[in-house]
Amino acid sequence: MEKQTDLRILRTKQMLKDAFFELMETDGFGKITVENLTKKAFISRNTFYLHYSDKSDLLSHLEDEVLEEIRQIMGKLPDELMQSQNELSLAAKAITIEFFQYIKANQRFFKLILAKNGDPAFLGKLGDTIRNLIHSGFPRDFLPIPDRYIAAMIVGVQTGIIREWISGGMEEAPEEIAAMLSVLIRDVPRNLSAR
Repeated sequence: MEKQTDLRILRTKQMLKDAFFELMETDGFGKITVENLTKKAFISRNTFYLHYSDKSDLLSHLEDEVLEEIRQIMGKLPDELMQSQNELSLAAKAITIEFFQYIKANQRFFKLILAKNGDPAFLGKLGDTIRNLIHSGFPRDFLPIPDRYIAAMIVGVQTGIIREWISGGMEEAPEEIAAMLSVLIRDVPRNLSAR
């Protein structure tokens, strides 16, 4: 019986997610209401309120799921980057490719959330996630500049590349984007440390 209940909950949440994305595409976040969301998902308002307090809570849950997936993918990257200061390890490259493959696989979410009518705060949340991963794994005094500026540089480069890639229609393959990022991550610290 419990499995059947779990499946119903998962199905309801998926229906809400699909309806939310459809309404984001047509109306933008600001115009979504719980009423039109529940109608589009074919569920009652009571069912909606069993899972979420309002549309912002639903958005927050969707964003948190994505950020948790990114933490899972990118969690080992700082350790891998430190393996060799001259060249990115194969494992670091694979992690970076997986990160961009995840974005590509979830491009509907990223396009909607980063669009004009999406959530302008999401890029900051993504940046904070990346910054926390950097602070948890990079050794102190890695370069002759304060750590917070290293983190700002890496976050700025990654979020800038993601935004540009998405706004450009994601024409390049995830592997190409990862290769561009790896050149920046490899060469900038090497040039800074040579000073």
